[in-house]
Amino acid sequence: MIALETRVCGIPCQVQVDCFNIVEGNPNTWDSDWDYYGYEEIEFTILTTKGKRADWLQRKAENTAGEIDRITQFIKDAMQQRNEP
Repeated sequence: MIALETRVCGIPCQVQVDCFNIVEGNPNTWDSDWDYYGYEEIEFTILTTKGKRADWLQRKAENTAGEIDRITQFIKDAMQQRNEP
């Protein structure tokens, strides 16, 4: 697991990436729509800057319009940068 430093709702914190899986679609397979179109599976836990779970901040992010999408995009960008040569 990896923890990334960021801000959630303007509050400094860490985002621990629990699961990161992006599968490209394959139009040559008909096993399922997921295989055909591809899918993303990104799970994360919001932590304090000291690495402790911040459930209250997780709830705040879930109740703030667009915040979960912003965090998910932040994780995708950070993971992509880690995989570039």
